[in-house]
Amino acid sequence: AAFNRIALGIFVLNGRGRLVFANSAGETLLQHGTVLRTERTGGLHAVLHEEDQKLRQVIHDALHIGTGSGGGVLTLHRADGTSVSILVAPLPTGGFGGFDVLETAAIVFVSDPTRSREINPAALAGLFTLTTDEAKLLQHLADGMSLKECADAFALSHATVRTQLASILHKTGCQRQTEVVRLALLSPLFMVCGK
Repeated sequence: AAFNRIALGIFVLNGRGRLVFANSAGETLLQHGTVLRTERTGGLHAVLHEEDQKLRQVIHDALHIGTGSGGGVLTLHRADGTSVSILVAPLPTGGFGGFDVLETAAIVFVSDPTRSREINPAALAGLFTLTTDEAKLLQHLADGMSLKECADAFALSHATVRTQLASILHKTGCQRQTEVVRLALLSPLFMVCGK
């Protein structure tokens, strides 16, 4: 259940490269079928044929640690030009996160920047001791909006939004907007799904 709260797509593959687990974000990626798919044998594949070989190679390397680098990272693209980042790593024999791993296995993490992350403003406010309005502003900035776009979305003046940003910077000890956005994006709140 904990894996289903994580915003990253997570896939566990057995020693034969067959999919044995996908969290809810991973299931969503498979259902959309725009970047990853499974085949009858249970293998995990890239939708684009030219990228499938690369994915198969890093999975092979993770499953055969002695013959390769032990996994790897790559980017897979969709037909619309958007992409996902993938990390493939070996899973230790014995156990991991509630899984009994009796054979060589691999875990695949997929980060999809197009997936929206709904963050509870109260949780964000509590994490950084912000007001609710400051937390909403930080969430929108972390989603990629500019200060002007935030001012328009909240029907506030640009000066009011700049004052809120100054308060956020002071409370978090950050010097620049990019620094506080990075701090927010690396917080645990942006790694989980839902409010």
